Amino acid sequence: MQEDCIKEMIFFMAKMKYWNGSSWEILDAKDADTLDGKHAETALTTTEKNDLAGAINEVKSSVDVHKADGAQHAKTARFVIGTSTAGWTLENCDYLCDGVNDQVEIIQALEALPETGGEIVILDGTYNIRASINIPKDNVSIRGNGNDTILKRMYKSTNTDSGSTARGLITLNGKSGCKIQGLQIDGNETEYTASYNCGIYLYSSNNNTVTGNTCNNNSYGIRINGNELDSYSNDNTITDNTCYNNDYGIYLYSSSNNTVTGNTCNNNNYGILLSFSNDNTVTGNTCNNNNIRGIRLSPFSNDNTITGNTCNNNNFDGIDLSSSRGNTVTGNTCNNNKYGICLSLSSNDNTITGNTCYNNSTGIYLLSSNNNTVTGNTCNNNSTGIDLSSSRGNTVTDNTCNNNNTGIYLVSSSRNTVTSNTCIRGTGQTSDYDLTQYTILLKDSDNNYNLISSNNCMGRAVVIEGGTGNTVFNNKRDASDDIQNAKTARFVIGTSTAGWTAKDCDYLCDGVNDQVEIIQALEALPETGG
Repeated sequence: MQEDCIKEMIFFMAKMKYWNGSSWEILDAKDADTLDGKHAETALTTTEKNDLAGAINEVKSSVDVHKADGAQHAKTARFVIGTSTAGWTLENCDYLCDGVNDQVEIIQALEALPETGGEIVILDGTYNIRASINIPKDNVSIRGNGNDTILKRMYKSTNTDSGSTARGLITLNGKSGCKIQGLQIDGNETEYTASYNCGIYLYSSNNNTVTGNTCNNNSYGIRINGNELDSYSNDNTITDNTCYNNDYGIYLYSSSNNTVTGNTCNNNNYGILLSFSNDNTVTGNTCNNNNIRGIRLSPFSNDNTITGNTCNNNNFDGIDLSSSRGNTVTGNTCNNNKYGICLSLSSNDNTITGNTCYNNSTGIYLLSSNNNTVTGNTCNNNSTGIDLSSSRGNTVTDNTCNNNNTGIYLVSSSRNTVTSNTCIRGTGQTSDYDLTQYTILLKDSDNNYNLISSNNCMGRAVVIEGGTGNTVFNNKRDASDDIQNAKTARFVIGTSTAGWTAKDCDYLCDGVNDQVEIIQALEALPETGG
């Protein structure tokens, strides 16, 4: 009798939880027979002495030791959830699901957490979710056991940001400090096809972390949302998630200063998409084999950093910028797409540098996009290395565009600077080219006032089919040519009355005393001439 009382006492105490400095832990195991060795042995040894009061006091003393460290010890700060369909019982967890409306127990556990937050641990198993799980407070962590913890959609979302039919199977609305980790969110898209269905959905929520989840078969795997008028989702970290077989793997809308890093977004329509989203960092992600694009910024997504991503084998673009400006796209690998990197529809003032674009139809493509800097990229073995179409004022320099049908191609493009690029086929012999292959080609008659200089075009000279005011000189044609690299040996002079700016030339005349700038340029040449 006394031993049974002791075990019941120990069982009660074993359910207490304490903060170990980084996470909440159960003080001791739930089963009195497998209680932490020291405490169980002490209690039962005392029982053998028939000293019930002594046993209770010794267990209490052990608990007091944990409390004496000054840390917080709140039983309600961590709950464990299991499902009977995976063999779990109430011996193993605080809330037991039954495979029917499993969101009920999960929501009960969330609501039972204190206002200061806490942690929900969901054990292995498949949980059938028939309504959105809305996180009710800040600083809440939901943690599963990776792909062994499956939350399966069994309902249709509507166009709402909260409530039972909210967009997300897990929804955060106006929350901060939360962490969603180690869950598989199965959107069950063959049964539930609503375009609003999201695996994990953040609305107007800041400083949250979404990490280590798998989101498949959703309309949106992970969606971070604000609205462009007065509400934003900022400073969230989306890392190490796997999103496949979704319409959109990861989608940011009206969201800024977020970090999207180390995610794998393959076999979606879009791997990662940013819309109306500024100052985000998208780095180290893998976006392959998507039906449309690997990474896209469209529209009005400005001043983002897109770096170190791998975007291969997408049906259209590896990386696409549409109506977006001021972005930095650097160090990415974009192979075997239609376009490796594409800028279109007034995507201006972007920097495209240090990227690798192989085996695409076009390595880097600028369409109706102005004043971009394209430098230090490697665009080999494409049909066209770099293509400027209806684009003006761009700087294309120090790129390597080898073994393409056309290294660099301009059509209906004006006032661009194309210098110091290498565009050769094979070993740069005339025999390495047929009549349809070019180093640099200015196609048709609507290319005007471009500067084509100091490029390595061994095997075939630059071809200009027409246009006005194009300057082509000092391009290496064969082994006997020597590209002059002395910057002070050449100055370019233009006049603002013809639309030139200081970006286009070294000396800018104004239509008044234009001899002044011309004489200044002449006097600035070295004694050896220029």
